Amino acid sequence: MPMKSDYFTLAPDIKIYYELHFSSPPSNSSTKIIMIMGAYATLRNFDESVEYLLEHYPSSIEILTYDHRGIGYSKGPTLERQTTSLLARDAYQLVNHVWANQSPVHVIGVSLGGMVAQELAVILIPEQRLLSLYLGVTTRGSYIRPFSLLPKWFFSRIILPYFSMKSDNEKMLRSIAPYIFNEIEQEEMEELIKKYLTDCDKWFIFQDIDGCAQHNVAFNSHYLTDQHIQQIKNAQIPVTVQISMQDKLLPARKQQELADSLNAKILVLERAGHTFNRENRLKMHESILRHIQSATN
Repeated sequence: MPMKSDYFTLAPDIKIYYELHFSSPPSNSSTKIIMIMGAYATLRNFDESVEYLLEHYPSSIEILTYDHRGIGYSKGPTLERQTTSLLARDAYQLVNHVWANQSPVHVIGVSLGGMVAQELAVILIPEQRLLSLYLGVTTRGSYIRPFSLLPKWFFSRIILPYFSMKSDNEKMLRSIAPYIFNEIEQEEMEELIKKYLTDCDKWFIFQDIDGCAQHNVAFNSHYLTDQHIQQIKNAQIPVTVQISMQDKLLPARKQQELADSLNAKILVLERAGHTFNRENRLKMHESILRHIQSATN
């Protein structure tokens, strides 16, 4: 399928790498979707979802994916303390750059990207530009969040080097497998690890400890306030929350709490962790397709 890739200059020292995929030449009438990736991961992890939507969506569609500031192909320092609000403003400026300031969009986010998507929704709603919101394996955060007080250096110099990060990508993937790849059969998990190791830096940022630290800072400081939840509900746009019942990173009860607070439709995957097997990936793709179609009918 056709694709345009480019850099958007967010600031003199920050360039956001993005890809715009489309089923037919971009136009004002195309359905427009921005997809926001989670922590430690690049836009490549959306390739399968993008391919599915381009193949199955019945009319013209444009899908925007990108790497968060300072990670993957995006360029720039990671000195400024990152929050989900800051990353949402990045996404907002990117949307305006790609599609101009008046274009309404569908917003999809997973994990940390789902938290950023919540904040982006709050920015777009006053301009009446949010068509729908799809949130996967994510939460609203917590009102009491003691880790939000920790500086970035605490993650980059202490937490990650001594308790999380490994010396090479294979060790890293295998160390997180019980928490990320749970509910995936051993054979399929080995296939995934083999695929990721072929060019791991294309998929994940494990060797970028500052980038990983910033994602920890953003994740631990996120909280969607009651006021912002009411703002999303008042917008009366379609909202879907996908819940993984076996998620060991973000408990299913917290994902359900988000869905309940937003009066969202839900997709419950009973035997899914934070990363999906083939069967559950297909279920999520089908759910996104139904969500977008129902929002545009």
